[in-house]
Amino acid sequence: MIRLKDRSSRHTLALILLFIIAALLLLVLNDVGSRLHSGVRAYTAGESQWTKAQKEAALALVNYASSGDLDAYQAYLNHLEVIEGARMARTELNAQNPDYGLIRNSFLRAGNEPENIRHLIWFYENYTTFPQFQRAVDYWIEGDVVIGFLNQTGEELFQLISSDDLTEPMRQRYISRIYEIDESLSAAETGFAASIHNSAEWTSTRIYWVNFFAVILAFLVTGSYTTVRLVQMARRNRKLNASKKRYSNVLSHSRDIIYQLDIKTGKYRYMTPSAKSILGYDVQKVKNGGVAFIMSLIHPEDQERVREDIITYGEENAEDKLKTDIQFRLRKKSGEYIWVNNRRALLKSSEGKPIAIVGNVRDISDDKNRIDSLNESLKEKETLLSEIHHRVKNNLSIVSSLVELQKNSPDAGSEKSFDEIQARIKSIALVHEKLYENETFSEVDLSDYLDDLLNMIHFTFDSGHKQVNIDRDLDSLSVNIKRAVPIGLICNEMINNCYKYAFEGRDDGNINVVFRVNGEKAALTVEDDGIGLPENFEEMKQQSLGMTLIEVLTKQVEGELHYESNEGSSFTVEFGIN
Repeated sequence: MIRLKDRSSRHTLALILLFIIAALLLLVLNDVGSRLHSGVRAYTAGESQWTKAQKEAALALVNYASSGDLDAYQAYLNHLEVIEGARMARTELNAQNPDYGLIRNSFLRAGNEPENIRHLIWFYENYTTFPQFQRAVDYWIEGDVVIGFLNQTGEELFQLISSDDLTEPMRQRYISRIYEIDESLSAAETGFAASIHNSAEWTSTRIYWVNFFAVILAFLVTGSYTTVRLVQMARRNRKLNASKKRYSNVLSHSRDIIYQLDIKTGKYRYMTPSAKSILGYDVQKVKNGGVAFIMSLIHPEDQERVREDIITYGEENAEDKLKTDIQFRLRKKSGEYIWVNNRRALLKSSEGKPIAIVGNVRDISDDKNRIDSLNESLKEKETLLSEIHHRVKNNLSIVSSLVELQKNSPDAGSEKSFDEIQARIKSIALVHEKLYENETFSEVDLSDYLDDLLNMIHFTFDSGHKQVNIDRDLDSLSVNIKRAVPIGLICNEMINNCYKYAFEGRDDGNINVVFRVNGEKAALTVEDDGIGLPENFEEMKQQSLGMTLIEVLTKQVEGELHYESNEGSSFTVEFGIN
């Protein structure tokens, strides 16, 4: 055993030990950093394979849904094999006694390069406990859950196509679902890639800084003890000066008034320059005036409350009372009042007696105004909600009247009769839907409403044997619900009549809907290229519930009804905008 006889020898040995520790630390960190980067590259490549397989699986399934081609379905299953391989590898890595042969084969099945597999395993086993990588694993698991939905969708499609039970609307819904699943998977893939990157960046940053400090340590230990001490002292002095300057800058540039008030004298020992910008008075004048000057600026309605609060400063329970902020109004030099919030804390002497108040006064006028605006907005919303309830009640009355009218019609009990009632109710419901989409809750755009209504009617009627095309040319006009509901019902009845009567003996036809705004007038025209109006139309319309509704609703909007029959029929309702 070597006996160290003097401080110089001990210092030399300490330097050697520090150098050895620093060198070993650098070697270990370099190895970890190399493994880390290899792991990140491996997972990035694996994620690329997973993403490619997912995208191609979704595309193949869409192709299968569209064409029913079994080759497309087999391609979809083949792409799922890649994703299943990645899932099996992760599941086995989480096992208590992992089978590394199975893990390797699963990663190969997932399309990973053989030389990357050991990096994938090492990275997973060593970084699972890190929150950054755990988030990536969570995204991975989330992606597998969504893949389960895709797999279920594929199985359902296979059953439906195999049994020839897949209708066109069902096909479109399944395709839409596949695209939605694809979007969810894309989000999970993006989150996984970002989390892997963040995990590597988080670790690399710390490795870098540990490396940095290890190198600094290697240089520092080469200096003498005296030099180190001098450097440390100089550093402490610089930090102290920087800290003083920093705090001074913070206080000087604070937008709040920070102060210290002497309880005994009622004068301010300290106050930040922001008092000038907030109140308009010179800071020294406020300090010299003390509490008395501030009280003279407080709004008369707030003075008594603030005065009672100040009295408690010297009481035994003052510390507890000061935990609650106080808000009041202060008059600026310009004469304008502002709302302020005063947050305070109690300073005590070594004997535990209150000696001063330190506080922070903040201008909260904007916050107060926002709160007032929110309260006003809340009142408006409550009024609008009440109006909406009233509208619903009125429109339910309309629905009841429509049902009563339909009940008295010749075909009251037929399925077609119920379809007509349903179409009328849907046209009313669509108005409410458009109202709720609008921020004002009071008006709807007729062009938007009529466009959606025509789509709804077309979907309802075109599901039968006739293929009717509905063209539209719609001007924009905002109207309230009192106008929107009858106009929608008028349009519904006109289109309904076209489908029922215009194309008798034909499998197809064309309907043209035009809505024009001209000055103070607006006109809704529905025309078709059908068989036209019968010669006894004037007599027949008296027995038609649809025409009765059109005429009644036209009067309700104070409009005029015109119709003619040339090559087809044309109905126009003209009404005033105001």
